[in-house]
Order: sequence, then structure tokens, then C-alpha cells
Amino acid sequence: MKKKIGTILSITLLAGALVGCTSTNTPEPTPEMNKPSTNQGITVNKVQYETISQGKAPQTLKNQIEKRKSTRGFLAHRGEDGLYVYIASGEKTTGGFNVEVVSVEDNEGKTIIYVKENTPEKGMITTQAISYPSVTVKMKGTTENVHVYDVTDEDVKMIEAIK
Repeated sequence: MKKKIGTILSITLLAGALVGCTSTNTPEPTPEMNKPSTNQGITVNKVQYETISQGKAPQTLKNQIEKRKSTRGFLAHRGEDGLYVYIASGEKTTGGFNVEVVSVEDNEGKTIIYVKENTPEKGMITTQAISYPSVTVKMKGTTENVHVYDVTDEDVKMIEAIK
């Protein structure tokens, strides 16, 4: 019995000595370690939007659209009840074209709109008349710092604001 107690005591002392002799490489805290990180990452939020007919747009925007509808690009207008953005493909010689909103995001204070400019399929029968494919969206709680991108194919292209 004394032998067992001696063995247990020896093992305990040996284990204590080994643990006490190990070193840790924990650095001393510095003032920089206690500062909060300023690298917070990019915040991207999906934005709720409504596609509206041009007839529901504010009169000021409708007037601008009428003057510039043959130009490819976009117009942004802050109305009483939100931000309106008109996005146009420009003048086309036939029907069958359209502009489709894929998504709208708020990205660090920028309102980013992704659209697809759809063209008629090969061999499709289209109206033989001048057309002005476009879409108008209304959003609330967004900035007027608008960027529009065409994501029709793999090569994403920025659509310029109409001057």
C-alpha cells in the first residue's frame, strides 16, 4: 500500500514538474492589440424596389425621359416618395428588345442596379417599328449615388448616366 501511494505521489510530482517547466509563447499585450479593428469589411444590402410604368414617374423625370429616350444610359431622380431610376437601351430599329432589372443593392453608400438588356432571339418575328426599350424602378431609402451595370453576358459593363 505504501508502495502504491509512493508511486502515485511520484507521478503527481513528475507531472507537476513537467507542466511547470513548459513555456508558452503568448506575447505580452500591446496597446495596438487592444484597439478595435477598423477593417470592418464591405456591407452589401439587397434593396427592395418596384418596377413602375413611366406614367407613374414624377413629371420632371418624364420630361427628361422624353428628351433622352433614344440614348442608352440611365437617369436618376429623387421624388417625394423615393428615388426613381430610368434605364434605357437606346433607340432600336425593331421591337423584341427589353431591359430587365436583375437586382438592386446598397453597397457602402452606392445604389447599384444590375440589369440585363435582352434582344430578340434569332429568327423571332418582331414588330418593324422604332422602339425604346427601358425600365423604370422606384426605391426608398437609397442614395442618389447610382451605378448601373449590364450583366447580360459574362462581361459586366457599366452603363453611363445620361447627360
